[in-house]
This record gives sequence, structure tokens and C-alpha cells, in this order.
Amino acid sequence: MRTGRHEAPRPKASKKKKALIITAIILLCVVGFYLFLVYTPNAFVSKWRTIYIETAMTTLSHKWLATAFLPDRVIQEVMDASAAVQAQQAEVVSTWGGVEPAAQAAAPVQEPGIPTQESDPLPPVQEPEESVQPIYENAPDVQPQEPEPVETPQALEGVSEDHADLAAAHAAQQALIQAREMAAAMTRSDFYSVYTELDPDRFEAFLQEHYGYYEDGYGGIVIEDFDNLYDLRTIYDERILVLDVPNNLILMEVTGSDYVGKLAIVKDPRQVYLEPAKGLGNSGYGNTITQYYDNYHSLVAINASGFDDPGGEGWGGYVVGTYYAHGKDYTNFHASIYKTFGFRSDYRMYIENPTTYDSDNYLWAMQFSPALIVDGVPEYDQYMESGINPRTAIGQRNDGAVLM
Repeated sequence: MRTGRHEAPRPKASKKKKALIITAIILLCVVGFYLFLVYTPNAFVSKWRTIYIETAMTTLSHKWLATAFLPDRVIQEVMDASAAVQAQQAEVVSTWGGVEPAAQAAAPVQEPGIPTQESDPLPPVQEPEESVQPIYENAPDVQPQEPEPVETPQALEGVSEDHADLAAAHAAQQALIQAREMAAAMTRSDFYSVYTELDPDRFEAFLQEHYGYYEDGYGGIVIEDFDNLYDLRTIYDERILVLDVPNNLILMEVTGSDYVGKLAIVKDPRQVYLEPAKGLGNSGYGNTITQYYDNYHSLVAINASGFDDPGGEGWGGYVVGTYYAHGKDYTNFHASIYKTFGFRSDYRMYIENPTTYDSDNYLWAMQFSPALIVDGVPEYDQYMESGINPRTAIGQRNDGAVLM
């Protein structure tokens, strides 16, 4: 026979009541947190809410990520603000210190790196400190060698045969040939006046330690350091991935608190041109960057131009906006909210509106958005008008160098 005290069973109603209270508290917390995220003016939350909405609303098939969870009014406020920023871009044009593009004729051809008469003069080149010892004072004597003759190929290197006789591609090829012919004769002063991204003291120390890169003189230096064996840095502390003097190129890694990217600087603007995809406008497909390299043997390639993508099933073969290259107009239709940019015969980059654009003034041109910096002035201080997406940028310094 059992003895002892038995507890009476708890009423089921009290358990249900406790569960309901806990559920209600959780729901209130969720609703409160949701309302905070949707309506708070807090700068941090507002920034990322805007980016989230723009990212969703600028896609064809994922707008529901915004519309299913956020009120229409909140979404519309963000998109209206984005449209207002786009509208401000209509006033932005580049002149290089000259007149408006609408009244500007094609400029005369000039040597790259020399500003136009209307442009601000370049600052004088600062010679490295005298304390810097040229490496040839501490290494075996190296005499400049006569450059080997360069044969002009039957079809321009990096250019399709169909386009071999056209101006921009021809200029790119000639610039490359000239660069290689002049490489062996480049002096120390020439080198540091062109590659201003380098710190002379640090780079001279590197060359003394790795003399093999200097065997053909400054003009023959080719360094590839994707594996970060040397930790070469620019004066801005960016890691150098490639320094290719014969091809007028420096490639570096750029990072910040919320971005990671690569920056290529091409010292001679004549080497940069726009090349259409092989299937453009015909079979309706574009090309990947790898395919561009395979087709044209380019050293650096970046994507360009928006493309028509009906139903999210397009293949990039029909461009959106201006597209002019090799004397041929590939324009599908002008996008009014876009800007037009391209290179004229002075090998300077000009930014204007589709309403003033005239293909006769350009070697090549296309449309883009937004304009970030125009004539040295920042013109766009919003987060991102299309949310979080990989993006390509291109620009040109006053010395002619092209940044991609």
C-alpha cells in the first residue's frame, strides 16, 4: 500500500492561458520590430531599407521581395527619391573646361596624356627625392637596348578581322605598338612620372631585391602578383596585382568598409575601345568577359551597356540605349533616364544627354547611369540607385589615363 502526498493535476486552462500570453508577447515583439524597420527614420536602418527596396524593385522577377512585405507608400517614397536623383542627372554634362557638348564639334586629334587647350593644365611632375638611389647604381650596368622591330599583324591584335580597318581599333593597335617600341628607352624619370601610383623609395627597394624584373630596364618591367608574394602597394596602400609597363597597365585591388573590387589604369587612352558582342542584334545573344578575351585577346575587359531582357529570359543581344562602335550604330532605343558617354577624336571621355548626342562626334559611345564624377566634381551622393549589385565603372583622369 502506497503512502505519501499526491499533487493535484494542474488545470489545462492555465497552461493554455500561459501559452497564449507567450504567443501574444512574441507577436507584439515581431510586429513592433517590423514597424520599426518599416517606418523608423534611424539613419542606419533607413539606408539599408532603401537599398533593400531598390534591389528588389529594379529586378524583373523579384519585386515581390518588396511588395509582399512592405507597404506601397514606403516603396513608392523610395522609388520617387531614386527617380528624383535620376532627374538631376539630366543637368550633368562634361566639357573639359570647354563649351556644352551640343555646340561642340569633334575635337582635333591630340597626343594622349596632353590636356586640350580648354582643359586645366596638368600639375608639374615632382621628381623623386635625391636620396632615392636608382637601382642601376647598385646593380650590374644595364644599357638601354634597341627595341626589336614590331611587325604589324595582318589582322590587328585583339581586334576581329571584320573591324581591322576601323579607327578606334586601329588606334588601339598602333598605341600598343608604339608603347612596346618605346619601352626599352624609358628612363627612371619617365617611369615615375607615368606611374605616379608608385612610391619611388619603396619600389626602388623592391627592384634591388628582385633585380630580375629590371633586366630590360624600367620600360620592360612586368610583374604579376595575384598570389601576394611581394605585397606591393601603391601610395594609397592598394595592393598591386599587375604592373605591365610595355602595355601601359597597372591593376590593383581596392577595398573599403562595404565594397571589394579591382581597379585597372590604362595609361594610354588610345588602347581603350568598345567592341560589340559577335551576336549583337542578329542572333540576340551577348558575350561573357571570358569570351571577349578569347575573341580579341584583350588584356583587360569590362562589361558595358544595359540590354533588353523581356520576361527575364534575354541573352544580352539587344542593347538598351546608345551603342555606337566601329562606325556602326547598334542603338536599339534611347533610354531617356540614361546618360551617354564615349571617346571623341581627342581621346577624351565626354558625358552628355541622348538629346545632344551626335555619333559623328565620337569614335565610340554608349549609354549608362548614373554619372558619378563629371569634370572633377562629385555628382552622385546617394547609396545605390539599383540596390546591391555588382557594378562596373569607367573614368578618365586629366592626364588621359583611363580607370576601369
